[in-house]
Amino acid sequence: MSRKIIFFLVFLLAAALRGSIHFRQELIPGVNGGYYPLQVRSLLENGRLGFADMPLYFWFNAFWVKVLAVFSATPAESWIIPVVKTVDSLFLPLLLIPLYFIARGLRPPDKRVLFRDAAVAVFAVASPWPLMFTGDLQKNAFAIPFFFAFLLFGLKYLRQPSRRWMLAGLISLGLTGLSHFGVFVVAALTLGLGVFFYAPRRALLPLAALALFSTSLVALFDQSRAWRLLTIATELFQHPVLFGPLRPPELLGYFLSWLLLGLGGYVWYKQQAKLDAAERVALPALLALIFLLSFPLINADYAQRLMLMLFVPQAVLCLLLFRRQPPRLSNALAMGLLLLCLAFSPGLMRFKQPVISQAAYEELETLKGQLQLDENTLVIARHGLEWWAGWALHCKTGNEKGVDADTPGRYSQVFFLHQKKGKELSGPMAMDNHPGFREPEPPFGTLEEILNREFFQVCLWKEKQ
Repeated sequence: MSRKIIFFLVFLLAAALRGSIHFRQELIPGVNGGYYPLQVRSLLENGRLGFADMPLYFWFNAFWVKVLAVFSATPAESWIIPVVKTVDSLFLPLLLIPLYFIARGLRPPDKRVLFRDAAVAVFAVASPWPLMFTGDLQKNAFAIPFFFAFLLFGLKYLRQPSRRWMLAGLISLGLTGLSHFGVFVVAALTLGLGVFFYAPRRALLPLAALALFSTSLVALFDQSRAWRLLTIATELFQHPVLFGPLRPPELLGYFLSWLLLGLGGYVWYKQQAKLDAAERVALPALLALIFLLSFPLINADYAQRLMLMLFVPQAVLCLLLFRRQPPRLSNALAMGLLLLCLAFSPGLMRFKQPVISQAAYEELETLKGQLQLDENTLVIARHGLEWWAGWALHCKTGNEKGVDADTPGRYSQVFFLHQKKGKELSGPMAMDNHPGFREPEPPFGTLEEILNREFFQVCLWKEKQ
């Protein structure tokens, strides 16, 4: 069986796994599952996003909704959720295209090599971390194939420097930035490390230009994220993940990272003279990236987000190490990647559920006809529920973090939506028996009950006179 067929079969497997998570239920799983259709609908109706964000993913979904609406009598809004589910099921597995060319460029195929490449392919699309992106981290998933493409063109440039590969790499980096802030930061960090190891004495000016380009691109669409990028150093090492409880995904990720760091460091130390021009830059850059992303003194919240993206440099590093390791050790590592997927991915898939039950959502839809909502109404709900409230009620929504002393004056009426039952947990929260986000309460004033149904209670926020 050829490498091309193997990668195609792995693509079908990954798309089927992600599709099974999405289409076994009507709603989209995960805390932020409702965010994506809400943003796409805002783009279609108003020509702009309802919440500031990197726009490419929403543009892409809105385009396909428009195409389907043209060839169908069904209203465009009814296509949004199916399109969002389909795109999220299919797009992340497309990372196998650049991964295939990375593997092909490293060594000619034979049966032993194909087994190792197949293991890396399965790891890249069906290990716990890429599967965590399904549903509520769709922008992350959308950006990952562009990140892999950036790594592919970077390796090609290191082997054969040319403007073509440089331009392709910069375009891939730009598409990553238009897709997701976090993945873009990691991709830009990768480029910075590559520049440093490629020409350390001349790296200062390119690194300054990269920092300016990265910040400007983010600020163009979301100034708050750009400011966060500039001030990240002030909070990056507060409340380190090492001193908090580590869940199975973090423990697995750290174990694999430090195993690869050990193997890669040994190859770098012992075989440096045998490395080709691309490996002399790519190997230390990937090792440094994995070390930084899995550094145990990083803030716990940042560490959890960075952990989800570690599989990208881990997959490419494995392909590089297979070339320089004894066959037995390479086969053992490849088998370990497969066993990791088989042992932990099925359990993770089971926990991918929407934040509310279908029955609760159906009641939520009926509230629209029982409340007097207008363009200047705001509904406050717990994080995760606010997206589905905005989708079902077709009004402005937010969570408790956005409520301040000025909120009542900006809206004609502010409702607090409390869910009494029908809550669903998903992902790591479910594995930890986490209670989820609390029901919101106003910082001052009183709540007057307006509706009280089986699943929801709706209260009007009144300021104290």
